[in-house]
Formats: sequence, structure tokens, C-alpha cells
Amino acid sequence: MIVIENDWLKVGIISNGAEIRKVNHKKNGLDYMWTGDNAYWGRVSPVLFPIVGRLKEDRYQLDGQT
Repeated sequence: MIVIENDWLKVGIISNGAEIRKVNHKKNGLDYMWTGDNAYWGRVSPVLFPIVGRLKEDRYQLDGQT
């Protein structure tokens, strides 16, 4: 896992797909990502960006290109 941090946040990113797996607020200790606790649900489902879900007509436009 690759870790980047500043005075406020510590972020863990796995190299496969550059997927964010951990976001920790260093001042209050709060974790903002689900860690996959097997007692409840042992998997993770990270927030994906810039697009989550299907696109209308399976298309998008960026900088005038479709």
C-alpha cells in the first residue's frame, strides 16, 4: 500500500487500480473508509470517481470529445 499524508490526513492507496483504501484524519483519529470488518461485511466498496454507475447511452463527453 502506498501512503501519502499531510498535517491533517493520512491516505492509503493500493497500486492495483490506484484504489483508495484508507483515509484517516490525523487530528481526531477518525477513519473515513470502511475497512472490511468480517463481523459485518468483510469486503470493501470504495467510492469510485469521476463516474459511479452507468452513463446515459453509455457515453460521456470531456473537452468536447465524446
